[in-house]
Amino acid sequence: MSNSCFGLIVMRVIIALIVCVIAGAMIVGCSGNGDAALNAEPSAAAEGVAEQTAHATANSALTADAADAAAAAAAADADAAAADAADAAAAAANAAAAAAAEDASAATTTAQSEDAHGQQIALDATVLPFAAPIVARAEGEELSEAGKIELIEAAKGFLTAIVSGQFSACIELFDDAMKAEMPEEALIIAWNSIAMKAGHFESITREEYAFRDGMDVVVLVSNHTLRGVVSTIVFSPDKKVSGLRFIDTDLTSGPGGQNQSAAGLKFLAALPDTVVEEDVIISGDPRFPLAGKLTLPKNSVAGGFPAVVLVHGLEPPQDMDATIGANKPFRDIAWALAEKGVAVIRYDKRAYSYGGTMSEVYGTSLTVKEDIIDDAVHAKNLLVSDNRINGDAILVAGHYLGGMLAPRILDEGGFAGAIIMAGSPRSLIDTILYQIEYEMGSWGEGDEDAYVQQLVNETQYEAYLSLETESEEDVKDTIIFGINGYYIREMDRHKTSGYFDKISEPILILQGAKDIQVSHEHDFGEYRRLAEGHNNIALKSYADLNHLFIRSDMDKPDRTEYLIPGTVADEVIDDIANWITENYQ
Repeated sequence: MSNSCFGLIVMRVIIALIVCVIAGAMIVGCSGNGDAALNAEPSAAAEGVAEQTAHATANSALTADAADAAAAAAAADADAAAADAADAAAAAANAAAAAAAEDASAATTTAQSEDAHGQQIALDATVLPFAAPIVARAEGEELSEAGKIELIEAAKGFLTAIVSGQFSACIELFDDAMKAEMPEEALIIAWNSIAMKAGHFESITREEYAFRDGMDVVVLVSNHTLRGVVSTIVFSPDKKVSGLRFIDTDLTSGPGGQNQSAAGLKFLAALPDTVVEEDVIISGDPRFPLAGKLTLPKNSVAGGFPAVVLVHGLEPPQDMDATIGANKPFRDIAWALAEKGVAVIRYDKRAYSYGGTMSEVYGTSLTVKEDIIDDAVHAKNLLVSDNRINGDAILVAGHYLGGMLAPRILDEGGFAGAIIMAGSPRSLIDTILYQIEYEMGSWGEGDEDAYVQQLVNETQYEAYLSLETESEEDVKDTIIFGINGYYIREMDRHKTSGYFDKISEPILILQGAKDIQVSHEHDFGEYRRLAEGHNNIALKSYADLNHLFIRSDMDKPDRTEYLIPGTVADEVIDDIANWITENYQ
């Protein structure tokens, strides 16, 4: 069989695996190095809680059904080939379809779980050494509180054994799949590589429990003489260790419990004393009421506070805090800006609470207007009706896709200004392709998967380029990197450059140079070019900040750093607050 024939057969199957990491959020990436979030905080709407765990998001990746369809297509192609090649191709298609179904399901649903302390934590399941499926508990069955405590203690004992060099004893606690994936020699190498960076173990400073897809997960944060370590230990239902991961991070606390770094555990902090927070409902569309919070300075001011509406990225659909891994960037921004005299409203993304209903209501006709824009405008209208808010100083601040849409939201929603965080003036598809190619850069030279992935990239991008000339019916039947073609084409017809030329309101554009989900060179660089001659547009980049505007210590960042607790950098908050003061007070 020729390479082109093989590529055609495999490509249809692999398409279902090309659910890329898109920000504001983590989803499983096509290279097998993605992140799947465990969101602990439930939506206020009961329907939303049920749907977000049961349905794929309205505009997300291909589901398991699509994977089956891809397998069928691949099998059909194989039948057309020579008989001996067809048998091999069909077998490969069936195997890939099974993997695609599993990956698509993981990528398009967000598992909800409440850990022992009410905090949200996340795991990168694809990079943990899960060699075989783990038998899940019955639906809805979770450990009792006593059982959770027992597992946390077991995890602490496991970590104690590792730091004391009792590796053989640790191996005995592995399940069979784990033993095959990580023999004793591999465990020694893995721990020693962390110990060289972190130094000698001192104490465990934090412990967390979560229940994910039938697996019990314990996350331990420990201090060592040089750095901190985040240890993620996954237990199967029979309490064997089924997955293991170590990440070095900043020290979380020092003598007397004082933070030794900005990363620390500041994300566990309580609401600042100078700030108040109120529960609100964004109810512009009665079919989709959204739980939210309005954060305000405690002391009122004459004329009202300037206010910011925070707008999410694309996938996976996020809660009002934009929780990703161990971090809550929207909560960070809301609390910090309120301390500086700016009101902030944030809310659960519509697809987070109503993904299934949105699929039923909109089908393949969903656009960014229904998905994102309308709710931002509804939030603004809620602020306008509040006499504590300066109605002439309500701004939109969007992250990733929300940032890409911010100029359009400003224009269509009558906002007084826009803040673009980790956005792009290019196509959404260009940013997705950038993410895939960035991850491919870490694959080994000559990797067969890289060859297949490159074929997929080229085929998908050609399909993207043809969207503008295709009929509406054909566009709605097209999936590009897991996103419906109609969604993409409608967004592409609203160019950033056009909004920059017509908007006179102030715009602030921010990006971290260590962002791996939008390109500092191509995306921020293009913003800089488009902003030339527009005195209302200000730009600022940050050398050491990642996609979440949290400091990154990695030379070559990847999404595992989202598992490391941190907070939005103070300089970002200061720059936003100062810009608002200069333009609206």
